Amino acid sequence: MILVTGSRLARRRLFLGGGLMMMGVTALGLLLLDRLAPPDLHRARDAALLVEASDHSLLDAHTSRDGMWRLPLKAANVDPGYLALLMKTEDHRFEVSVRR
Repeated sequence: MILVTGSRLARRRLFLGGGLMMMGVTALGLLLLDRLAPPDLHRARDAALLVEASDHSLLDAHTSRDGMWRLPLKAANVDPGYLALLMKTEDHRFEVSVRR
């Protein structure tokens, strides 16, 4: 059995070069897509601005542009009675869609 190291090295270089070229083309395509069709960031403007310390304590807070407090929270931090009342007055299908 004779090993031809030159052709093996050439195949390895070709394979790595092709892989790097594919990665470059992919990165360029994603950059071009981001420039031509950027994501819609209007929802980010509707949120309230919160400034937190490194221990996540609230240092400063500002209302959203429409003057409302839009603060992130989890359902576990909301009173269960309020959630039950909200489910009675709002769309009943909401609870089903959240549990999926």
